Amino acid sequence: MKRLLPAGQASEDQAAEDAELVDRFRAGDMRAFDMLLQRYENRVFNFTLRMLGDYQNSREVTQDIFLRAFRYLGNYRGDGKFSTWLFTIASSTCKNALAYYRIREKYKQHTAQDPEQTTEFDPVAVLPDITNAPERKLEQNAMSELLTQAIKDLPETYRKVIVLKDVNDFSYEEIAEIAGVPIGTVKSRIARARLLLREKLTQLGCLEPGR
Repeated sequence: MKRLLPAGQASEDQAAEDAELVDRFRAGDMRAFDMLLQRYENRVFNFTLRMLGDYQNSREVTQDIFLRAFRYLGNYRGDGKFSTWLFTIASSTCKNALAYYRIREKYKQHTAQDPEQTTEFDPVAVLPDITNAPERKLEQNAMSELLTQAIKDLPETYRKVIVLKDVNDFSYEEIAEIAGVPIGTVKSRIARARLLLREKLTQLGCLEPGR
């Protein structure tokens, strides 16, 4: 019978395995990065999906995150967990993507109002190629879709911490490192995010008032 390890011990064991894979990659073993990719791809995608709220964009940005990780893994000093380092990249990349999408949307609105606009701008050209991206495996049920939308509607600062905590199960300390804010700020943002989510889901009829 397989012995179950405490959550903390399992986390430490995974961190040690990650560190070993990083060392192997630095030594020239490209398969080690493939193993890291397989280990974290779904977690990073789920984080990205809840940050961006769009499946296609999330696939593109997830690919970009791992391209950045591959490029900069040589600079990873190992002071913290690999997972924390990776999600710091994911957080930063999502923030940049959100800013980019806002600019793109404003440009579309501007050109729609001004047909004589001659400035050339191809937003798709700067996005990574996802021709070989895997197809969506599971359809979300109605409750999951409502929850995803409710998370998407949160302000970015609240959305980031609630996804890192309740979806990806990072500790307060790890979230503080990823977000670059004090632990107290992380805790207050998570509490506020949960309150906002509860209010939103209650309005949608997913929760009974007072729950």
